Amino acid sequence: MTFFLHKPIKTTAEVSRLIDSHEIENDQLDFKEDFWKKGQEAAKDAAAFANRLGGDIIIGVVEENDRATGWANLSMDEITQREPSVRQWFDRYLKPRELVPSIDTIRIEAPDPNYGALVVSIPPSTQLAAVEDGGPDASRFWFPIRTGRDTRFLVYEQIMPQLANRTGYLKLANLWSGARHPVRFSSPVLVKIREDREDLVQFLGKNRWHGYLESLSSEIMVANLDSSRRVVRVPEQAVTIPLDFVRTAWLESEQNKMIHIALSVKLVWRDGFWNLES
Repeated sequence: MTFFLHKPIKTTAEVSRLIDSHEIENDQLDFKEDFWKKGQEAAKDAAAFANRLGGDIIIGVVEENDRATGWANLSMDEITQREPSVRQWFDRYLKPRELVPSIDTIRIEAPDPNYGALVVSIPPSTQLAAVEDGGPDASRFWFPIRTGRDTRFLVYEQIMPQLANRTGYLKLANLWSGARHPVRFSSPVLVKIREDREDLVQFLGKNRWHGYLESLSSEIMVANLDSSRRVVRVPEQAVTIPLDFVRTAWLESEQNKMIHIALSVKLVWRDGFWNLES
């Protein structure tokens, strides 16, 4: 099952609404008046979305200053003819190949049914997506990423941190519905119970969990840790955890929606705050 972090555009009404509101392009939305001229350009745009949050590329919408202004004069016949070429370009130039079948292409009629648009919906990739630029002797790979309304390329030093962050983020985003999910850390959560001693005891909140996952972004998670009934009372307080420290995450079961999270650091309550300690 393909996992999207956005709601893909699928109808005439949705595209018309974007045009009528002069929607601005963003890191999950791009407008194109016409099809790409080269396969590497198509793969570059798809990889850039896959390496960020996923999103929709709508071919057949006119934009001005990055805002949608109207339907382009792109006939449904041309869209039907060109769609297979787009998919062939993805298959030829986009890596990893496992990403290609998860990309949706949907033909949408304009209010005038002779014209329309092609919506390319791209999910976020758990692996770093690349564009293959094959030369006569060897292939080169480029790693684009969507940043706001623009695309930039990752340099070598950014590739491994990018992979580490997004693996933790996508795992959590796939588990978290946005509600206050109970969370339990498999890594140590400790409490200093006396100011004059360094003794630390295990912290465990109500019903075997540590607290709730409150919010999530592509860089950080925020957990609100509940008071423990088994040790000295700890005030309920949020802790911000960079996703660099998230090793993996999983659900306890389909019936029990508790999210288990393994960190590469310990959470320690001392001096009135939660601290991240190695």
